[in-house]
Amino acid sequence: MVVVCDLTRHEGQQAVQVASNHINAVRVLNKGARVLPGVLIGNKTDLEERRKVSSEQLEGFASQQGLAYFETSASDSMTSCHEPFEHIARDYHNKFSDQLKLTASGTLQV
Repeated sequence: MVVVCDLTRHEGQQAVQVASNHINAVRVLNKGARVLPGVLIGNKTDLEERRKVSSEQLEGFASQQGLAYFETSASDSMTSCHEPFEHIARDYHNKFSDQLKLTASGTLQV
């Protein structure tokens, strides 16, 4: 799950509520799964003067939801926009490779 929060659009608690609504919608679609690999991305860090939500608010919320938190800017070439996606790919790989085990008979158990 990838949830992107525009750091310049909503005030603190409202930003958290918008992100929460998106996360809950994804969980409903996934039959209430609480543990879904995912990230919360705070976007538009290049617009610091227009920022309306703090890193601390979103980091705390992401932690409560079991998500990693990243901040990026699509317009800033110095920002690593790929890091959240690499994180989620590693997380999926680790979670699902741990679940896949070959039995002695060579059958695959999921």
